Amino acid sequence: MQVLNEEGGPLHYGEIARRALETGIWTTKGRAPDRSLNSVLTTDIKKRGDSSLFVRTGNGTYGLREHAGTIAPVDAEQPALPEQSVSAHSFSDAAEIVLKNTKNREPLHYRDIAATALSEGLITTAGKTPEMTMYAVILQEIKRHTARGAQPRFVKHGKGYVGLTEWMGKGLAFQIERHNRTIRKKLRETLLKLRPEQFEVVVGELLLALGFEEVQVTPSQSDGGIDVRGTLVIGDVIRT
Repeated sequence: MQVLNEEGGPLHYGEIARRALETGIWTTKGRAPDRSLNSVLTTDIKKRGDSSLFVRTGNGTYGLREHAGTIAPVDAEQPALPEQSVSAHSFSDAAEIVLKNTKNREPLHYRDIAATALSEGLITTAGKTPEMTMYAVILQEIKRHTARGAQPRFVKHGKGYVGLTEWMGKGLAFQIERHNRTIRKKLRETLLKLRPEQFEVVVGELLLALGFEEVQVTPSQSDGGIDVRGTLVIGDVIRT
């Protein structure tokens, strides 16, 4: 009820379950909490009728009866669509998955997000404009989280482009980490291009920088599998 009240409108039972678990207002050890919630809501509406706090507004979607003036309830006895027609993910979760799978963390247009989510089977819908639904859900989530003072998952870049907030790091620590990540990537690429004998020389220089003494790069042949030798002096006493 709290999730729907904060939303101010109907939601798919999968999204209701996700938010309830995410915020900690509901806990369960069940393997399919979304389906359990769907069953509970359906049973409550069927048993209580007009006195139920909930109303079914569509296939797998529910709202609060107090909001009935802005939503169109449907018969709770109406059979659900076949299981394969029910989305495996909510639109917002599907959008997050699509964005996380993009290269170089680049924002995508909401039409491309929806198209990818549909083609990969992340969502299914009988609606004629799934791309508009996708964009509306994303914008609504941004607005809802911002109003609560919480960090939204998504960030709007304008002209229909959307990215993930986790990509938008700020501050000196983020700048340093981004720089280090770039250097690590370039260093790895450089090391992979080295010939074996060149790599051995680099290892020897690294051991010297770490404080090893008497560092020697062994000959490429008849070295018994040892590429570099060095002595580490610990406390001016132990030599290893």
